[in-house]
Amino acid sequence: MVSNEQIDEIIEKTDIVDLVSEYVNLEKAGSSYRGLCPFHNEKTPSFMVSPSKKIAKCMGCGGGGSPISFLMQIKNISFIEAVSELAAKAGIKIDGIQKKKNGPDYSKYYSIMDTAAKFFRHSLLNTKSGEKALEYLHKRGIDDKQIEAFEIGFAPNLNQALYNVLKESGFNEIDMSELGLIKSGNNGFYDLFKNRIMFPIKDEQGHVVAFSGRIYVKDDSQPKYVNSPETIIFKKGNTLFHLSDAISNIRKTHRVVLCEGQIDVISATKSGIDEAICSMGTALTANQVKIISKYAKEVVLVYDGDNAGQKAMVKAIKLIEAESDLKLRLVSLPSKMDPDEFVSANGPEAFLDYFNKNQLDSTDFMLKYATQDKNFSDMSEVEAAKLIIFDYLKLKNSQVITERVLEKLSDIMVISKASLSIDFSKYCNTNQVPNFAEISTNETLINNNIPSNEFLSSAARCELRLINYGKISKDIAMKIEDSSLLKKPFIEYLERLNQKLWSKLVDEYYITNDKFDENIFLTYLKHDLYNCYVANIESLEKNFDKYNPYNEKDMNECIKSLVSNAPKKEIDEIDKSFYNASYENKKELLNAKIEKLKELNKNKKESRK
Repeated sequence: MVSNEQIDEIIEKTDIVDLVSEYVNLEKAGSSYRGLCPFHNEKTPSFMVSPSKKIAKCMGCGGGGSPISFLMQIKNISFIEAVSELAAKAGIKIDGIQKKKNGPDYSKYYSIMDTAAKFFRHSLLNTKSGEKALEYLHKRGIDDKQIEAFEIGFAPNLNQALYNVLKESGFNEIDMSELGLIKSGNNGFYDLFKNRIMFPIKDEQGHVVAFSGRIYVKDDSQPKYVNSPETIIFKKGNTLFHLSDAISNIRKTHRVVLCEGQIDVISATKSGIDEAICSMGTALTANQVKIISKYAKEVVLVYDGDNAGQKAMVKAIKLIEAESDLKLRLVSLPSKMDPDEFVSANGPEAFLDYFNKNQLDSTDFMLKYATQDKNFSDMSEVEAAKLIIFDYLKLKNSQVITERVLEKLSDIMVISKASLSIDFSKYCNTNQVPNFAEISTNETLINNNIPSNEFLSSAARCELRLINYGKISKDIAMKIEDSSLLKKPFIEYLERLNQKLWSKLVDEYYITNDKFDENIFLTYLKHDLYNCYVANIESLEKNFDKYNPYNEKDMNECIKSLVSNAPKKEIDEIDKSFYNASYENKKELLNAKIEKLKELNKNKKESRK
C-alpha cells in the first residue's frame, strides 16, 4: 500500500515542468508556464503549469492536476501505474506496489517485446542489411521523422538473429515462443520475422505487444504482411494500431480517424491527421468501438476506395451506430485509392484538403454507396440499390431519416417517393433485418423451422449445439463429420441455412484456418448467413445453452438425437409436398412416409435400450 507520506514525497520530488514538457510545448509566463492544452483542442494557450504548487491544469476544460493526475490522464494509466512510474524517476522505492496492480504481471513479456523492438530499430538504422529497407521506406515517402515516431524497424534475413539477441539478454525460449517471436523446427529455434520491415503494435498503455512485418521486395511466394499471432498480451480484436501514441491528439480533437492499414495511418499523420489509427487487419470489432468511445466523441472512417474497402465501411457503420453514441462520418477516396496511394500521388496537403471537404454522414454515404455508377434503367440495379437502402433504413429505425433518404433516392432513381415508400413498407412487413444491438431473429428461425420466441425443440437445440462445437476448432469439426454414429453425411441432417453455414465453416474457413476466430469467420458470411449465425447464438442463449458446459459426451448425444430425429424431419417434408403432388406421386409419397415411420419407430426403440 502507498502511504500518503510516500505520495507527498513523489509529488515533491517530481519536476512538473520537465514532466509536462514531454507532452506539451511550454513557454514562460511570469513564475509559471503555459501551453496548449493536451486534453482539448484550442488555439489560445490555457494550460498552466505552476512549479511551486506542483500543479498542471487547464483553465478551460479542467484537465490535469497534480503530477500523478496529469500522468494518469495523459497516458490513460491507473493511479498505481502513475505512482510507480514517477517513483522510479524520482528514485523512490515503494514496497509491495506490484501487489496493488490490477491483473497479472506481464512485465517480463513487455521487456521481451521492448528488447525485440529495439533490436529491429537498430537493424534498420545501423546495419548494412537494413539499408535497402530504409531506402524502400524513403521511396514510399516515409521520412526519418516518421520512422522514429512510429519506431519502425527491420528484421534481418537470418534464421536466429532476434533469437540470439533475446537469448543473450537472458530471456528463455518458452516466453519468446509464447509471444510469437520464434518457432521451433528440426534444426532448433528460428525467428518468425525475417527480411521484413517491422511495425511495432502497442496496447493502450504504450507497451509493445505485437509486430506487423511487411515485405519490401516483390515476392509473390510471400504474403505482404506477417502479423504476430494472438498471445497472452495481444488480442487483435482489442488492439488498435497507433492508439497509445495518438491519445493526446484524440483528446484535443475528440475525434478518431480510422484507416485500414499501418501505412495508411502513417500517411494520414504525415498529412497532419495525428489522431489516425487502424484495426489489426481484421474487421472492426465491438470491443474496438468501445475503446474508441473512451477517448473520442466522433469517428471518421477513411478506408480504401475499392469495393472491399467500401463494403468494410458499410459493416463498420452498422457496428459503430449500434455499439456507441459516436458521431460518424465517412470519406470515400477517388479512383479506388487508399490513403497512402492518394498521398503518394497528390501530396499530403491535397489529402488533408480532400479529407476535410469530402466527409459524409452515414445516410449520405449509404446513398452514394448504393447508387454510384448504377444504371437505373436496369430494374435489377434498381432492386439491388433499394435492398441496400431499405436494409439500412430498417436498422436506423427513424422516420425522419427514412423520409429524407427516400426523398433523395427518389430524385436519384427518378422514381416517385410514394412508390419507394410503398415498397419500403412491404419490405419491412416481409423482412426481419438484423440489428447489431437488438437482432430480430424471426425470419431466420422460421427458415430453419425453429419457432420464434419459444424454446427450441430437442432436435433444433442439438443441431445448433453441434454447429457451436464445430466452431471450437477444425479438429472438432472433423470429429463431428467423421462420427461413426452418422448414417449419412452430417450436413444432410441440418436445416437449409445451417447447411450453408456449416459448409462455409468446413469447406471454406477451415481450409486456411485451424482455429476459429469469429471476426474473421464473419467476413465469409453474406446477409442471409449472417442472420442465421446471429439467430443461432440468440436461440441458444434464450434456451440457456450459452451457460451449459460443452463436452464430448454431450456432443455425441447431440449427434444421436439428430440421427434418431432425421426420419421425422423427412416425414414433415413429405407432408408439405403431399397436397400439391399428382395422384401417382401421392402414392409414392405415402409409401415413403410409411418407410420413414417404420424407421422412426425403430430409432425410438433403440434409444430406450
